Amino acid sequence: MEMKTLVRSLRIGYETNSSSTHSLVWLPEPRRTELEGPPRMGSYGWEWRVLREPEDVVGYILAQALCRDVRERERYDFPMLLELLAEDGVCRDVLIRPEKEEYGFSALRIDHASEWIIRGYAVVPQFFRDLAEWALKNERVGVATGNDNDDPEALSEEERRAYELLHEHAIAPFKWLGRDRPTFISKPGNYYLMLFTGVWDEELGVCREVVRARVAFHDKPLRPEWPESIDVKITEQCPFDCWFCFERRSRDGPHCRLKDYEDLVGNIAGHTLEIALGGGDPLCHPHCEEMVDMAKRYGVIPNFTTKDISWYRYLREHNSPEELERFRYLGIGLSLTSPWNLEKVLKLTAGLGADFLYYVLHVINRVHRTEDVLEAIEVWKETYPSYPKVLVLGFKPPFCPVEDVEERLVEPLDIEKLREAGAVLMFDDLAIRQLGVEDYVPPETWRMFYQGRDGEYTMFIDLVRMECARSSMPGEERYPIKKAYEAIDHFRSWRERGGA
Repeated sequence: MEMKTLVRSLRIGYETNSSSTHSLVWLPEPRRTELEGPPRMGSYGWEWRVLREPEDVVGYILAQALCRDVRERERYDFPMLLELLAEDGVCRDVLIRPEKEEYGFSALRIDHASEWIIRGYAVVPQFFRDLAEWALKNERVGVATGNDNDDPEALSEEERRAYELLHEHAIAPFKWLGRDRPTFISKPGNYYLMLFTGVWDEELGVCREVVRARVAFHDKPLRPEWPESIDVKITEQCPFDCWFCFERRSRDGPHCRLKDYEDLVGNIAGHTLEIALGGGDPLCHPHCEEMVDMAKRYGVIPNFTTKDISWYRYLREHNSPEELERFRYLGIGLSLTSPWNLEKVLKLTAGLGADFLYYVLHVINRVHRTEDVLEAIEVWKETYPSYPKVLVLGFKPPFCPVEDVEERLVEPLDIEKLREAGAVLMFDDLAIRQLGVEDYVPPETWRMFYQGRDGEYTMFIDLVRMECARSSMPGEERYPIKKAYEAIDHFRSWRERGGA
């Protein structure tokens, strides 16, 4: 059976500034699929070349796997990496002939700005092994290299072929890999989940944005054994009294234990890519910053959601880029209170030199008015150097009884007007159903971007009350847990019963 890469369920959400460029590409003609000698690890820099032989293709992948930057930055288990790469005969002929004794392997020459920076710790060696095996067996996978500064009209015929392959036949998602824009990776099942940062892709319509993709080196159904992302409630404390809040909360509500949180992130490391810290207001947790740092050490991305005005107050107290560096590459959800409060956040962020922060505006269907969301989008476009990103959440019944709920609700959000405003729109599963989002997009776009139902690839864990559920939806059955990692067993049980 032909091996092929399947990129499924892209999620647009984060470029490299380098003259050199190279990527795995689709070749116009098939090549042989057996190694006739050890992989060749050459120089991958500015020359316009097309590498067609399997020894060169696998050598290119090995060079990326073993390059100096990866070794020094990412703390991989390199003996295990070499062992995995040699399994099943994929790279059995790779002989370790150190040119520099302290390296333990051949010195490699990849242009400084084109190294792949892949963060995922434990699963990275297996990813490179699987990639090398797939590339070897796929007769149309090659490598094209070149220099972005060159005038295409001045290239020779052979150089032009490399140029065309790079610009027209680069393989997604590998064309998004590069330096100064790390890629985060996990392995939740029989596939990889990759989050690419700083992606510039005209075909997808993204500019210096984040793209998340499910990548499989086979054509079998995807089977997650771990949730790709988890909503994690870490506190019931919140200084606000929003009538529409569906969660149990109060101004002096309890917090989760730090030990339970570490048990969770330590258990899911390498498998679950992202967690979404919530509450209450996660900023109220006395160990919130420590929890962010802890998750990152385990290779888990700790996104979180807070009110725009709450985050503004945090920025006023932590007003240096160095202090805010811990939040780089995290998704910071800003619950909209008003367009002018959002403007204060964005102006302060830019003024602090912290415009690397990745914001997503959170709005609720039937709670936020379309006019206010449109105004907030315009404020973003005028104030902050990135595409406006809006996550539309479905309306959930308030936790605290409210007598005049129907009178408080506003008209449903106008998707057409929001689309015309030029923002990147995202929807949770409930909003998709409430607003009929599927009717607004072509079937092929839906298949590419739809992330699945609640509980299919995701779950909810309440670490305060030690419960878990398919989602945080009120009325969803919640299961008690004694240890945080027990929640993963419930996720697998739902999957096996087909009840996700």
